[in-house]
Amino acid sequence: MLVNVALSAIALLSARALAGAPLLNPPLPTSTQERRAPAEPVERCLTNADCMRAGQPLLKPKSRSRSHLLVPRQSGVPTTTYTGTIRVVDTESTSTLGYISATANSLGEYGLLVSDTADALVVSYEATSSDASQVDFTIETAQQLSGYPYLCSIAGFGNSDPLDELDTGSYNYALFAGCASTYAPGPAQAGDNSYNYAVQDSTIDRDVETAVWSISSAGEITNMWINPATATTPVPVTYFLNGNGPDESDLKAIAITADVDAFQTHFAKNYSTIQLMFETISP
Repeated sequence: MLVNVALSAIALLSARALAGAPLLNPPLPTSTQERRAPAEPVERCLTNADCMRAGQPLLKPKSRSRSHLLVPRQSGVPTTTYTGTIRVVDTESTSTLGYISATANSLGEYGLLVSDTADALVVSYEATSSDASQVDFTIETAQQLSGYPYLCSIAGFGNSDPLDELDTGSYNYALFAGCASTYAPGPAQAGDNSYNYAVQDSTIDRDVETAVWSISSAGEITNMWINPATATTPVPVTYFLNGNGPDESDLKAIAITADVDAFQTHFAKNYSTIQLMFETISP
């Protein structure tokens, strides 16, 4: 099912802070041997010769899988690269809460907020005009978690079966993380991502979608999540912004859900909605 994410957002409180409440994220292991820290940004080599000189692993061969094909575009129409930050707005007060930080949380998820745009996540997309649908967001090279250059959506840890489906009547949600590859629009699939890398537990690995971002002429960011059941009926999805205390700051994240009431009831919390805005950076 195609989820036309006319995205709003909501404050995600880490369920670890609520005794007995369902978990939005897996608890952080106390031992660093049980969990990898998100891969730090590094200067990535572009050719095997550069990799050898820098002492880095050689580049992996590019996959010929159909899942990695580019999204079809009209032939002969030139595209432009648009670059910007992601501003977070409270939909009730219309005040700016901050910008999505370039720093991921301890599980490789994005949602920490900063007030200074110098510390904000910078993403870019290619399209024939600034308003675009189902495009990939590429993270600025210097900010990328090593090996994860794309901002993607991943199915939530606390989801019920079917894990990859966001729909009315379901509390399921998706989070934002870094992905290693891009995929044509379609249902979520297994893919290397920063969350899976951080948790190092294949039993809680989560599937991904990358070509989910849509931007209006006004800069409003929506998300086009595709459910496994069908690909015809748009379902509105709502953004959630983590609102947990400082002791849980390592688990702050942004997520989306298709049913606000079901989500709030299941996780025993009321949330205020937010909107994400693409703020263009002038060349």
